[in-house]
Amino acid sequence: MVVSAAGDLDGDGFEDIVLSEPGSGTAGRVHLFFGPLSGALPLTAADASWTGSASGAVLAVAGARDTDGDGLHDLVLGAEASTLCGTGCGTTWLLLGPTTAVTSLSNADAILLGSTGSAFGSGVALGDVDGDGVADVAVGAQSSGVGGAIHLFVGPLSGTINSTAADGRIFTPFALDDLGASLSLGDVDGDGTDDVVGGAPRFNGGAINSGGAFLLMGGEGL
Repeated sequence: MVVSAAGDLDGDGFEDIVLSEPGSGTAGRVHLFFGPLSGALPLTAADASWTGSASGAVLAVAGARDTDGDGLHDLVLGAEASTLCGTGCGTTWLLLGPTTAVTSLSNADAILLGSTGSAFGSGVALGDVDGDGVADVAVGAQSSGVGGAIHLFVGPLSGTINSTAADGRIFTPFALDDLGASLSLGDVDGDGTDDVVGGAPRFNGGAINSGGAFLLMGGEGL
């Protein structure tokens, strides 16, 4: 199970929580609980739930940023083993707040599709990398190319988008690094624009497969 702070998706001033239930059915389920929370709650008490739209459970979740400028936080979900677009292609879904639905991820506000075997959705993150005031979507694809890649999609987003249509792509020339297995966006240099940190667990740094993390500063031209 993967748990993450989701930000404030319903605009009530309280932080919400999202968690994935990968063992539910063939494609798993994702549950959203609106804050404040207390006590012991069953998953059936979730304020919103989504079922996967193809085999391959959601294992990456991120939120707490606004991709469409409506003042409410949105949610991005990644399933690297999704077969929606081919074997091992991976899929990422964007869900705009507010949401209280119990539905399929096929009804997501935006669906991002990887290429066969790329594991697109191994890591996901939201942040404003181009400084326009609207959050963008970053998606890791740890099996893309020779050593993995990170795809950047400038918000707002809607409809179905292929990974080949990404606004930016970060990749490594080193084989089997698995760049994009983990991913985060945040402003590390204080310039007001979010930066990209990508994890590569099999990067040969200090030793074979010792792993590494790579930082790229955000801003125009990233």
